[in-house]
Amino acid sequence: MIIGTTANLTQLPHVLELARSIRVHMPDARFVLCLIERQGPPLGIELPGIDRVVMAEELGIPKLSAYLFKYTAPLIQNALKARFLRYLEGAEAGETRFLFADHRVRFYADVPELAAALDDHPIVLVPHLTESKLSDACARELLVLNNGTFNGSVLGLRKSEEARTFLDWWIDKLDRDACGPCERDFCDQQWLSFAPVFFDVHIMQHPGYLLAFWNFHEASRTVIHVEGERVELSAGTLRCMCFANDDRSIELFASGLQPVAAQWILALKEGYEASVREHAKLGFHAGLYWSYGRYKSGELISREAREAFRSMPAECSPDDPFALGNQRILDLAKEAAAT
Repeated sequence: MIIGTTANLTQLPHVLELARSIRVHMPDARFVLCLIERQGPPLGIELPGIDRVVMAEELGIPKLSAYLFKYTAPLIQNALKARFLRYLEGAEAGETRFLFADHRVRFYADVPELAAALDDHPIVLVPHLTESKLSDACARELLVLNNGTFNGSVLGLRKSEEARTFLDWWIDKLDRDACGPCERDFCDQQWLSFAPVFFDVHIMQHPGYLLAFWNFHEASRTVIHVEGERVELSAGTLRCMCFANDDRSIELFASGLQPVAAQWILALKEGYEASVREHAKLGFHAGLYWSYGRYKSGELISREAREAFRSMPAECSPDDPFALGNQRILDLAKEAAAT
């Protein structure tokens, strides 16, 4: 199995923790990073657990500079998932199973249920929620629906014509979504809601796949015991957990749990963050900036400039917007609108 993720240099400490967990629990898997930067890591920097680094420019995207300029850092990591998986599927001739894992995911065990599902289905998706609730959960469920039925942090593929057709369809939607009404950080997930209708998809309902703040409340995912890196839930063994924690969502949703369960969740979070801090000592940390977040001159790209560029017809847009600046992009957009 090949496991891949997308990230930039500022997120490398998280990637290295993902790589470490793969090496511990799935030692036979190969781990590939798609690095979304102008240049790779500095020479001499050790990247333990990462078997290969693929630069975004290797994915074969037409007019790459114009393509990347449309996206913010969170958007591009999700928008490139399908293209990266399509690249891996074609480049790794001897491999048949592929798993995407977000850089904030940590594995706590092997994934035998997912591997078995790929024997019978070409695509495996993981839903945000697996337990139905009555009206008291309506607000939470509507929030999840807004981001898609399935979470894009973990998904599996088996090399097949069906998987390739799925990826080509997903790429088409994500490319158009960059300037569409659904533009948001998790644009990839909304399209996945259609996938079980259009393709042969196995829906992974094992509670051990992707514990995260959005499903802490589910009874089957209650943490009941932790010993080292083995975590037992009320309905099975934890396979992987997503530590996305924007707006301190882990702490917020853990506060609604029973005290013992909340303490286990917070202990897992603290252990994960301590590991990430150790990896950050290599010198890759949040103080760095994303190279595609600035023009070649060093000027920070404004959100207004990105939006203006998206609105321009392809025939009017410059091939390399990174060579310009905010004001020039805004002026070009005005000129294009006036013609």
